[in-house]
Amino acid sequence: MLYDASIRHTDRLARQIAMLAIVFCCSALAQAAAPTYEDSVKPIFREHCFNCHSPEKKKADLDLTTFTGVMAGSSSGPLFEQSNPDFSSLYLVITHAEEPAMPPKKPKIPADQIETIKQWISDGSPQSNRLNYDQHVKPIFQQFCADCHSTDQKKADLVLTSFNGVMAGSSSGQVVEPGNPGGSSLYLVVTHQEQPYMPKDRDKLPDKELRIIEQWISDGALENADSKPIKLKKPTVNLALADAPIGKPTGPVAEPGEILMEPIVHTRHLDAITALSHSPWGPVLAVGGQKQVVLYNSDTLEFYGVIPFEEGFPRVLRFTRNGSYLLVGGGKGAAAGLAALFDVKTGERVTTVGDELDTALAADINAQQTIIAIGGPNRLVKAFNTDTGAPRYQIKKHTEWVLSLGFSPDGVLLASGDRNGGLHVWEAYTGEIFYDLRGHKDAITAIAWRDDSNVMASASEDGTIRLWNMTNGSQIKSWNAHGGGVLDVRFTHDGRIVSVGRDRKVKLWKPDGGKLRDLEAFPDIATRVTFNHDGSRIIAGDYTGLLRVYDTESGKVIGALTPNPPTLDTRIAQANQNLSDLRSKIQSAPAPLDAAKKRAEETAAALKKAQARKSALDKSAESIKAKIHDLNEKIKPLEQQRNDLSKPIDDLRKKADQQNKQAQQAEKALADLQKNHEPVLKQLKDQRGAVEAAEKNVKVAEENAAKTPDDAAAKNAADKARKQREQAKAQLADLEKKSAAIAEQVKQAQAKAQTERQQADQARSQLDQQVAKADEKQKAINPLNDQRSKLHEQLKAEKTEADQLAKSIPDLQKKSEQAAGDLAQIQKLHTQLAAAEARLHEYSAARQFARVYDARRQLEQRKAEHADLQQALTLARASGDSAAEDVTETKQFMAQSPDMLKSAQQALAQARAAKSDADKAQSAAAADLKAKQSDAKTKSDALAAAEKDAKAKADALNKAQADAKSKSDALNKARAEADSANKALKQAESDVKSKTDAMNAAVAEADKRADGHNQAKKQLEAKTAELAEARKAHEADKENKQLADRVAQLEAEHKNLTQTVANLDAEHKKFTTEADKLKAEVKKLNDALAKARNTHQSATDKLAKADAAHQAAAKQVADLTAQHKQATQTVASTKKAADDSAAAVAALQKDVEAKTKLAAEAADKLAKADAALAALQDKSTKAPEALAVAQSNVKKADEESKTLQTQIEQAAVAIKQAQAALDKVTAEYKAAKSK
Repeated sequence: MLYDASIRHTDRLARQIAMLAIVFCCSALAQAAAPTYEDSVKPIFREHCFNCHSPEKKKADLDLTTFTGVMAGSSSGPLFEQSNPDFSSLYLVITHAEEPAMPPKKPKIPADQIETIKQWISDGSPQSNRLNYDQHVKPIFQQFCADCHSTDQKKADLVLTSFNGVMAGSSSGQVVEPGNPGGSSLYLVVTHQEQPYMPKDRDKLPDKELRIIEQWISDGALENADSKPIKLKKPTVNLALADAPIGKPTGPVAEPGEILMEPIVHTRHLDAITALSHSPWGPVLAVGGQKQVVLYNSDTLEFYGVIPFEEGFPRVLRFTRNGSYLLVGGGKGAAAGLAALFDVKTGERVTTVGDELDTALAADINAQQTIIAIGGPNRLVKAFNTDTGAPRYQIKKHTEWVLSLGFSPDGVLLASGDRNGGLHVWEAYTGEIFYDLRGHKDAITAIAWRDDSNVMASASEDGTIRLWNMTNGSQIKSWNAHGGGVLDVRFTHDGRIVSVGRDRKVKLWKPDGGKLRDLEAFPDIATRVTFNHDGSRIIAGDYTGLLRVYDTESGKVIGALTPNPPTLDTRIAQANQNLSDLRSKIQSAPAPLDAAKKRAEETAAALKKAQARKSALDKSAESIKAKIHDLNEKIKPLEQQRNDLSKPIDDLRKKADQQNKQAQQAEKALADLQKNHEPVLKQLKDQRGAVEAAEKNVKVAEENAAKTPDDAAAKNAADKARKQREQAKAQLADLEKKSAAIAEQVKQAQAKAQTERQQADQARSQLDQQVAKADEKQKAINPLNDQRSKLHEQLKAEKTEADQLAKSIPDLQKKSEQAAGDLAQIQKLHTQLAAAEARLHEYSAARQFARVYDARRQLEQRKAEHADLQQALTLARASGDSAAEDVTETKQFMAQSPDMLKSAQQALAQARAAKSDADKAQSAAAADLKAKQSDAKTKSDALAAAEKDAKAKADALNKAQADAKSKSDALNKARAEADSANKALKQAESDVKSKTDAMNAAVAEADKRADGHNQAKKQLEAKTAELAEARKAHEADKENKQLADRVAQLEAEHKNLTQTVANLDAEHKKFTTEADKLKAEVKKLNDALAKARNTHQSATDKLAKADAAHQAAAKQVADLTAQHKQATQTVASTKKAADDSAAAVAALQKDVEAKTKLAAEAADKLAKADAALAALQDKSTKAPEALAVAQSNVKKADEESKTLQTQIEQAAVAIKQAQAALDKVTAEYKAAKSK
């Protein structure tokens, strides 16, 4: 068949070369509405040409009914000159510009139809309106993309300059999805709908080119005009979620239902635990085994069943974020690798991605369930669409085996780790790098994400666990977790971390990496670990296949599971043995079930009766207690009221006694005061008499003294009498005061005694009232006390009966419990028996289900074999048809080859003549060009010399202008300096004058102050002398007040003068200092004035020199300007002559190029004609042999088709048999299940 294909290809190639223009390229700017053969030209040929140029009637060996026939041309050669209707024989004969005019003996076809054919030829003779890569898209890629995406520059491993390169895609995966521009990353980046925008760092492609690319993809991404559209791979399954699941899903959590319980493989020895995963929300544990995944209920540790994975060993297990699906990645080492997604409820395979040459070591599915990523020994990370299984992108950054993968819980990021310690984070939807995380020194064995997607954990053979911040890519923490290496790490929903490693330990960590506890170590290397759905349990396995379940809180082992479950036959045998054991235990029970029930009921009834009487007595006791309580509640306030009166009565009694005592004390005090007042009253009376006597004595003495005024004795006697009278009055006053005080005391005592007596009487009255109230309360209490005493007696009697019942109830209870225990034990055995029987029925049904599963597999296998045979038959028939076509084509060629050889020889002779003519014309044109080039060179040299001279003069002029500008700047600067110096001189003169005036004024003021000071000093000296004389006079007469006042006055005046002298002296010094300071400043200003005069003179001299230099430079510029103008005129005239000569050379060069091109085209046509002739000759020689081979292939294809048809019929019979077998075991399974 390969030989036949090569013959057909050689035939087409020879025909193409002989006709010179079979393949035409359409411009990238062609409009979608341009005429095509199928839509525009073929209808014209059908109307006017098919009568003479069809397969049935091929005049001039020309068939216009097919595009291939038109391209093949006629016996005279091709019909077209590429995109050039004016040199195309087809166009010339239908316009009657050449003979033979077509259609023959008929008018020209309509003008609009002629214009359509002309436009069609001009556009490259397209077959249809469908755009293809070779004609339309490749030119765009070559113009805009070849710098970065060609075979020489394969950026991102993408080649756009070949069709195969485009369809192969880039390092990120497929770039064109035929039929779907919106799903093609190539279209999205060139239209700037997605990053990175292309072409890089350039404007977006023109709209016309973008429309061509879009239409090409929509048309099915055709390679060329003969290609068929590539069919768009349609989705086979839709698992996509609108958003990433957050938290526990609503509704029931997915758990296995009716799945296979018969292990695919059961081995004598356990393998290492290499794959372990747990549903995030339900009690479903998945364990990888040989060719299967084993499912357990992690709450009950019961066996759910198995999910077959017959492609090999599962190496990685991942539940989807909602727990509905289980992803299994694995395969066979160095043979095959893939990832398959299974429905957790049914165990059915939903989709499969990947077709690797080695096992998949890492895999995960994103939260939205749209992308599955796998990795393995090929060092690639490959992403696939879950709906079609088509590649999405691939990542080539890893330098070693990819050992771990993990999508973030929100589905935004994808992390991957390799055996070399490479750890990278990617954008999940594009595969673009997001972070490059450096830190680990050895293989990355596991990746885990915290639920919020903000923190990622990585485990490594370097012994560390590292936490990474996904907001900025920084490392949060790193710690040495396991000596020898960490092999797995996982997060709980609350952020805790569990890990295992080569140190055989299982370790639990806080969310921040702090250790919580070590769990019981394994006997060998711990390989895998996971939390259950609520974090209350940890499941871990080791290298020996040991699988333990730990309690997270205590760290204790609470169970063990196996990755190698027993077969159903083993389970059924165990169930039968269990049934036998339970029946034996039931037979050996203490009593039959009915007797045990009766005894339990009787003992329970007796116990119930006693408990009821005890309860009634307890209730009665409670009632009596309640009545007693009620009485107590009634008595209590009365007693409280009575008791409340007791203390007030006592207090009142004490108060009455106290008041009476105080009244008696007040009355006694009054009597004592009255008794003490009596002698004072007597003394007062006596003293008043003494005062009256003294008055009389004074009167007598005064009268005597008045009679004898000069009698001293009388006088003294009168004085003495008066003194005695005063003394008596004084004593009387004292006694009156004393008596008044005592009288006041008596008055107060009387009032107090009266008050105290009244208070005592009042207290006694209050006491009598309270005592009467207390007696009334006691009368109310007495009958209530009698009732309470009777209730206490009743309570005591009933308590005695209740105590007796309380003693008998434990015995009754013990008997009842014994009977109930015996009954429960017997019932438990019967329940276990029923459960064992149900389990046996379940296992039996499961075995039937396994048979159904095997039958389904057999049926699917038979159907697949039938489909393969059908496909093989289709291919065989197609091969036979192709071989028959080869026979027909070969026979046609053998019949036409003499004419074709003759035409090819004629075309070769014409091509040789055309080449000779073209070579001669090209040589003549080259000679003329050489002569013109020599003349042009002479004129060009003259122009160069003139331009050089003009440039030299221009440089000199520029230099002189620069020098003149410099001189002008210097002149301006000198003028500015002179102006500045003049201003400075005037300012200095003004400053000197102003400061000199101030200095003179200060000197005059200082002199004025000096005169005042001298005058005041003289006044002070005079005042000092005057003060000295006054002081001397005062010393002589210190008692003289006038002298003292004079000294004081002079001292004050002297002091004032002294102060005045001091003030005038200070002012004099101040003005003297100011004058000296101004003198110094005047001197300094005079020095500055002298300097300013020197500076002014220097600036004036400099200005004169600058003016002279500027005038000289200006003259030089004028001279050089004239010289430059003359040189410029010379250049202009010389340039015109050189340009004229160059134009003549250019015209001749175009003529030479045109003739050279014609010569090359003639040579090319000659070579093609020569090659076409050789190909035709070779094909003619091999045609008989090719015909024999094609005829043999037809025969072989017929025989192969007959054989395949027989096999298909046999396969159909096998399908019916397999379907019948399936129906039978399905019915048996339903029957077993109903039991």
